[in-house]
Amino acid sequence: MTITLSAVATPRTGSSSTPAFAAPAGVGSTSIIAITFFIDGATTISALPSGFLHARGSPIYNNVNSHSLNVLWARNPVGGTYTPTLSGNAYSEGCAFRYEGCVTSGDPWDTNTGTGAAAAADPLAGTVTPSVSITTQAANEMGIHVVTDWSGGSWYATSGGFTKEHPTAGMVGLVSMFDKLFGAAGGSGSVTATCTGNDKRTAWLGALIPAGAAAGPPPNGFFSFF
Repeated sequence: MTITLSAVATPRTGSSSTPAFAAPAGVGSTSIIAITFFIDGATTISALPSGFLHARGSPIYNNVNSHSLNVLWARNPVGGTYTPTLSGNAYSEGCAFRYEGCVTSGDPWDTNTGTGAAAAADPLAGTVTPSVSITTQAANEMGIHVVTDWSGGSWYATSGGFTKEHPTAGMVGLVSMFDKLFGAAGGSGSVTATCTGNDKRTAWLGALIPAGAAAGPPPNGFFSFF
């Protein structure tokens, strides 16, 4: 089965200790929902939305006083909004996405998601995100590339052949999400993106497993870059 991006929710941005991310349309029993978002400063997530977990390698902190990149996922979560509780009031920006055609039980992420070369941060100013790569374990996995820039701006794919799915016009552009269907198992090569903002950047790369392939292990840990 081919994995497809079936719906993109209305993105949210602003300051809150309980940011409510809108649910994408058409959530059903086999849907995988991914929320990709930026949190400013050293603020952490104290409680996850009901049914959600961190994807492997999430969160990534780029300098403890700068910001974090977060990727949460759930299978068929309930509710019209998904609201994490933060450790304090902070500016956040992001969006929820609905994918169909993924493995229907267990962790839907490839075991190499967000680990090793698939997660990186650069605490210095720049416009091109740190290079990340992943070796997928099965054919027809959906690559998900999430990037942040502390200044925000307009985003463009630099390498890897990914398609930008977020942000839309009118957003600050602190976080962007790209995806790409990997037809064959193997190495992705270097994946980067470019932002018009020139600041601290982070990058995370994962891959969703298609129905019929083995599920990945439980998510674990986080990366911190100082």
